[in-house]
Amino acid sequence: GSEGRIVWRDHRPHLPADLVLKRGDRYGVFVAEGNRARFVTLEAAQEGRPVVAGLGAEDKVIVQGRHALAEGMEITVAPEAAKP
Repeated sequence: GSEGRIVWRDHRPHLPADLVLKRGDRYGVFVAEGNRARFVTLEAAQEGRPVVAGLGAEDKVIVQGRHALAEGMEITVAPEAAKP
């Protein structure tokens, strides 16, 4: 066979696979909602693959400490994370 190359471009924002968590049978990310963590399900998410973000511009994805979170847990936003 001959060698080929496929280039795929998607201009929608994506989240890297390492930010996606599994809670129960759902995949998603935690976002900061005031001083609480809210789990946002990402319907198209698959384990180990980047996923279309599907979040609003105002949503703040929780990065540090995300593995230990559960829905509704109280969180503290670090000062440096709050800067634009």
